[in-house]
Amino acid sequence: MGIFKISKFKKAGSYLMELLIVVVGVSIAFQLNVWNDTRKSREVEKHLLQNFVTENRLNQAEIDTAIILMQSSMEANPALIELLKNPRSDMDSILLKMGRIYSTSWPDITSTYLDNYLGYSSASSPLKDEMLVLKTHYVSAKDLIDVYIVQKQQKYFDYLSDAVDITSGLEVVNKDKLFNIQFRYNLLMIYFYELALRETFDEIIISQKKVTELIEKQLEK
Repeated sequence: MGIFKISKFKKAGSYLMELLIVVVGVSIAFQLNVWNDTRKSREVEKHLLQNFVTENRLNQAEIDTAIILMQSSMEANPALIELLKNPRSDMDSILLKMGRIYSTSWPDITSTYLDNYLGYSSASSPLKDEMLVLKTHYVSAKDLIDVYIVQKQQKYFDYLSDAVDITSGLEVVNKDKLFNIQFRYNLLMIYFYELALRETFDEIIISQKKVTELIEKQLEK
């Protein structure tokens, strides 16, 4: 009877040991899968962030170029308005200011990799929050640019189409239209749109710097 009990306990102990080995094995396998999934997730995130950094630099270059030309236009605009108040103003000075306003451009802002990261990252974080802020600024800038392009075309290029001959180097062919109060009003509207764009660009630059700093910390982990 005693021998039977000992044998029974040995079998039970053997079963428990096998069960423990199975449980430990499953646990280790699960942890390895979690570690592997986490590693893969970090690699994907790193790849997305690196792509965004490249996209961010291109956007910065586009905005920097636009700011340089827009700043020149904004400086020339009020001076041109003052000159146009007097029909006896020096025509060369007027044409010079008009040329600076004519030479503006707008940035081609892209957000493909920004959208990719925001779509991939589900958890809230300081980086994602700042990227959302940057995305909001991008949307505002694109909306303003669309309106600005239409206004610049209508109030400047179209208005001057029969007042100035650009094929011969900005030669005035209709002086009355050039000195008309309507043109000064058009210039003022263009100035306000450029001012709004400049403020939006400044907000984008600040947000881009914050995002870049947060990405650098993220990639250091």
